[in-house]
Amino acid sequence: MGATFSWDASGQHYHVASSESWSALLTGDTVLMIGGLRIDFGHLLMDNIHISSRNEFFLWLEAKRQVYQLLSQKPVTFHIMREGRQTDISVVPRKAGMSFLTHMAFLHIVVGIVFFLIGLIVFYKKDSGEESYVFLVMSLLMMLIFISNATSLMADVVYQPDYLAIMNVINIISLPMGNAALFHLCLFLPRKKKAVDRFPWLMPLFYLVCMAIVATFHIRTINLLTGTLSTMTVAVVIHAFFINKQPLERQQMKWVFAGVLFGMGPWVLLNGIPLLVTGRRLVDDTITGACIVFIPLSMAFAIRKYRLMDIDAFLEGTFVYSITILLLFVADLCIFSLVGTQLASPDSVGNMLLHPILIISLYVVFRDRIGFLLRKVFKRIPLSEADTITMLNSKAAGRRADEILLVLGEVLTEAFRLQTFLMIREGDSEMEGRLSLFYGRSGVMNLWEHARLLPLTTQGFYVALAFAPGDNMQPHTLFLLGAISGKHFYSRHELAILHALHVQAQTLHENAVLHEKMLKECNARLIEEQRHVREKEIMLKDLHDGIGGLVANIHLLAETARRNSSLTAATSALTTVSDLSQKGISEINGFLLSLDPVDATYETLIAELQHSGNAMIVPHGLQFSLESLIETPERQTGRLVFYNVLKIYKEMLTNIVKHAGAQSVLVQVSLKDDLFTMSVADDGGGMNPGKIKGRGIENMKTRAKDMGGGLMVLSEQGTRIRLDVPVGPPGAIKISENPEMEAKA
Repeated sequence: MGATFSWDASGQHYHVASSESWSALLTGDTVLMIGGLRIDFGHLLMDNIHISSRNEFFLWLEAKRQVYQLLSQKPVTFHIMREGRQTDISVVPRKAGMSFLTHMAFLHIVVGIVFFLIGLIVFYKKDSGEESYVFLVMSLLMMLIFISNATSLMADVVYQPDYLAIMNVINIISLPMGNAALFHLCLFLPRKKKAVDRFPWLMPLFYLVCMAIVATFHIRTINLLTGTLSTMTVAVVIHAFFINKQPLERQQMKWVFAGVLFGMGPWVLLNGIPLLVTGRRLVDDTITGACIVFIPLSMAFAIRKYRLMDIDAFLEGTFVYSITILLLFVADLCIFSLVGTQLASPDSVGNMLLHPILIISLYVVFRDRIGFLLRKVFKRIPLSEADTITMLNSKAAGRRADEILLVLGEVLTEAFRLQTFLMIREGDSEMEGRLSLFYGRSGVMNLWEHARLLPLTTQGFYVALAFAPGDNMQPHTLFLLGAISGKHFYSRHELAILHALHVQAQTLHENAVLHEKMLKECNARLIEEQRHVREKEIMLKDLHDGIGGLVANIHLLAETARRNSSLTAATSALTTVSDLSQKGISEINGFLLSLDPVDATYETLIAELQHSGNAMIVPHGLQFSLESLIETPERQTGRLVFYNVLKIYKEMLTNIVKHAGAQSVLVQVSLKDDLFTMSVADDGGGMNPGKIKGRGIENMKTRAKDMGGGLMVLSEQGTRIRLDVPVGPPGAIKISENPEMEAKA
């Protein structure tokens, strides 16, 4: 019809409250009859809230059916009173179609859908409990309330009678039952009430009573039930907020309380109180009704324990904004009361625009200042991320890697003024259990968000910072942080600062580790170069002494043979020269092999030991055998080890040939746990360490010591000399300093 109607109780008629430009009805018209039907209170009534009994409800539905049938006959005659005269006008109703999408009441449909979607999200989350089922039912009923309410709010639409009946029945049932489900849900927050847990039949009985009252279809009784359930819900929320003292539970109830406050508060302030005082609403119920979506949203946060710390910042910011607006409103009134007498037309459009312009401009200027002042009064000055990062960089400058995280601990304690703080490092046996809780975790964590970590909150810790190297699943360092100035939960701003500190400290630590690694590698290369120089010096000196002596002897023998006319003497001298030359060639070959680190492998060393044994032992009629237990012959020995082992080995074989009187020689070599062992044993007459002449044994011990090893002589039923050389870092394996005592043992 393109018009909305309001009931005049004194004249018992409907007046046209507003009309569209295309409608034949005008604002102010009084509707007396439609198509010959006298219009009473129920014919154009849209909301069932004015109906008190079951009979009235069904009479109302019948009256709506009559109006719908008349309007279906286009055009329809309206008998109205316009400007004091009764007249008939022809009205052509239009089908509403999709026009409801542009109606303000469509917002209720959107809110209802949002309600249900929130319920589905909570329900399908993992670890859903009994409260998730109740939440889903409550969300479904609330969606039905809002969608059915949209029917009543579209006052300019006349609905098909069956649809109108269905929507009103749904509204009458879902309104009290939705509030009953909301009350039931609050009994689970923050944890299930003992009475509900102890008497499981209590809630089914509660729902049966509610459904019995709803079945009466006595609207006033149902409305009274709805109001009672809402009051009980608020009472349960307030009671739970003050009774539960655990920090986590208090945060949950803060969310619930905030949802009730911001969900119902706008209607109470803008419509409820004005209705009681003046009998008029300030805004349309559609706008304030949309705010109820805060209730399921906040309850979803409480049930899922999601972002519990944000409620403090949310309430704090709301308080700051409210105080700011209130002060600006008072300032606005004061300013205009002072200058109002000087304005030519206080009610002009220009002067009316000054109010919002003044409030908006002052709000932008004073909001942050008022917020800072309030935070200072309540001692809640926010931290600055830039300042904390600067503090960390300043303190960490020039520190070693193992000191960087210690510095981070100092910064955390100083910046956040922590009352409880604990740093745990890998290898701390007393704290290993706590560190194992964080396996597979790294970064900043709210302990209360993880069921496995919740026990730590009972010890006064609320946030953890875990550091794990690269892709390693086991953290090497853990920080446990307690309360900040009496607060049990960290705000999003504070967590953002902790995350920034974690990232910066991780970067500084990794850079320090990399720097120390590079420095260590440089030092190792320098030490290796120095070792090579020392090896070369030793080997060249040894070569000079050995080859130089051989060459000198060869020269003397050659001169003797040249000057001696005796053929026998010359032959003997030449034989000695040949032996010395062969020895010199062997010395040079060993030296050349040791020069190339690629050729200086255990495989090459074993081959050289075999060759030398065959050349020095077998020609004298002795049996020679070599056993190798080295599993990695391709491993490099190092130049000095290769050279000295050969020198010691040849000295051992020379002593056996000259002094042992043996029949067989057994050589055994092994490499185990970075320890190279060479054992040379003969079955000769043995040797008495006290009667050893010459410097052969001492020279071998000196060479062994140069390699970081040791030489042990055992003389029982023959002689066995064992050489032990660590091929890892020098000093990594302890070698006996008194081999003679070991021999006696």
